[in-house]
Amino acid sequence: MKKLLFTFIISVLALDLSAQIQRTFLGNVLAVSTYEEVRTNMRNKGYGISALINKDCAVYSDVKFAGYNCEEAYFNFIDNKFSMVTFIFEETSIKDTDTFNSLKEKLISKYPDFKHEEKEDVVLFYDNSTFLSLRNEISDSTSKYVLSISYWDFNLTKERLLNDMNKRNSYDEL
Repeated sequence: MKKLLFTFIISVLALDLSAQIQRTFLGNVLAVSTYEEVRTNMRNKGYGISALINKDCAVYSDVKFAGYNCEEAYFNFIDNKFSMVTFIFEETSIKDTDTFNSLKEKLISKYPDFKHEEKEDVVLFYDNSTFLSLRNEISDSTSKYVLSISYWDFNLTKERLLNDMNKRNSYDEL
């Protein structure tokens, strides 16, 4: 009986220690999948690119995520690695607080142990490698409310910011 109880306790601890924020989206893994792998995965799921901003961002329309139909999904890349995804649930002239609150509650129950900040229209979660943001804010460019959820790979983003800062500093020295 003691062995069984000990095994159970170790198993629960191992699950808690290995828990992290979701990093796989429609078969694409943050900081692992390349631009071509994402395009192939999305094509295999029946999604075609609706806009190709550049090799750093691909946009897909009418994507299903977390049981919701999303207007758009933005897949961003840093040095050909999948670095961030943003799902736009809806863009409307009326603020959708019901869906926002539903998503917020689901995220809080899914990630109860992760540090998070909560403001009126923004909820943030993060672990050692992933940053998650749920937003229900008005867009400066369209003046409409945008309900979105974004996942970033923290390490790739930090590396890019440091490289950009170093480049700026080297230009300033010239």
